[in-house]
Amino acid sequence: MLQIRNDQMAAFRAVRVCDFETRLCLHLEREMSATSTFPGPAWTREQVTRGVKEATAYGLISEKHVAGFVEATCLLLGGFRQRALPKPALAILRSYGMDPELKLRRYREWCASVGREAAWHSAMFR
Repeated sequence: MLQIRNDQMAAFRAVRVCDFETRLCLHLEREMSATSTFPGPAWTREQVTRGVKEATAYGLISEKHVAGFVEATCLLLGGFRQRALPKPALAILRSYGMDPELKLRRYREWCASVGREAAWHSAMFR
C-alpha cells in the first residue's frame, strides 16, 4: 500500500498555494492595468502573500473567498498598508460565525462606500 508522508503532503500544499497566488497576482495585474493603477508585479506579489495570510485569520479559507478578500482590499482600498485594516473593516471580518459569502459581500460594500483615499487617510487610524 502506498503511503504519503506528512512532509510530502506539505509539499503538495505549498505547490497549490503558490499556484493560487500566481493566478491571483495575474488577475489583479490585469484588473489594475486596465485602470492605470498598477504599481508593479513586486507590489502585487507582496499584497497577495499578505492577503492570503490575513484571510485565514478571518475564517476565509476557500480560494474563492481568499481571492475576493484580496481583490476588494487591493482594488477598492489600494492594498494592505503597514497598519491593520480600519476598525469597521475588522468588525466585519472578525464576525467568525457569519457565512463567508455574506462576510465578503459586506466587506466589499464597506470598501466601496469609503473608497481608496477615505479608507486610508481618515481618522479611523488615529
